[in-house]
Amino acid sequence: MDKFLLSINQYIRDETPEFWQFYNWFQNAYFGDQNSHSRNHLEQDEINFLNTVDDLLAYAAADPTPKERNDGFVDQYEFQQQLKDLKAQNVSLWTRYGLH
Repeated sequence: MDKFLLSINQYIRDETPEFWQFYNWFQNAYFGDQNSHSRNHLEQDEINFLNTVDDLLAYAAADPTPKERNDGFVDQYEFQQQLKDLKAQNVSLWTRYGLH
């Protein structure tokens, strides 16, 4: 879980080069076979948090088209703000892992 939290921190702080890099990393880390063992040890609140990140990613794009905007998509900066808000709502996860 700490790798997820660290990567989210990096994205929030603009330390991740681009939206699609974060998107691809998250998809591979959360759904990829190489991390299945780690996922099996997540607590329910951690699963809920990561599912929310995935839900937010489903409606985020680097630069959404007007049609995508009409369908509820947000751009990479709005997504970044959503992650900041989500972190604030789930600060106990960061505290649990000694991260800030």
